[in-house]
Amino acid sequence: MDNVQRGCELFANGKPFEAHEEWETRWNELRQGIDPVGAAELHAAILLCGVRVLLDKKRIRGAIALLKRTLELRDAWFTGCVLVWDKPEALVADLGLWLEKLEGASTESDPVSACAALGTFGVKAAR
Repeated sequence: MDNVQRGCELFANGKPFEAHEEWETRWNELRQGIDPVGAAELHAAILLCGVRVLLDKKRIRGAIALLKRTLELRDAWFTGCVLVWDKPEALVADLGLWLEKLEGASTESDPVSACAALGTFGVKAAR
């Protein structure tokens, strides 16, 4: 099993930090010029993992900043070169809603339970 597939399984099992570690290994290989499109796709997924990790730590400001960056890269998410998301349109819509909720949070300690479903979107390796 390769790093991409292991990352998908970890993401599906609610382990975003570990998924990011697996995906980052392959991302570093791809961004060396082998596959810039696949590298961008994995970069977006890695950032998405970071959002979840920050939410778990209730670091709302950091999650907002990373979520904005993740949304900026949304065109790279769904190329299908490396990853295939089950519900790409729902993922984008939910991330937009979560950004609105998080931006409305008053303190770092506000609950982030409305965003807890971030890891529930299925993803699998394309190859």
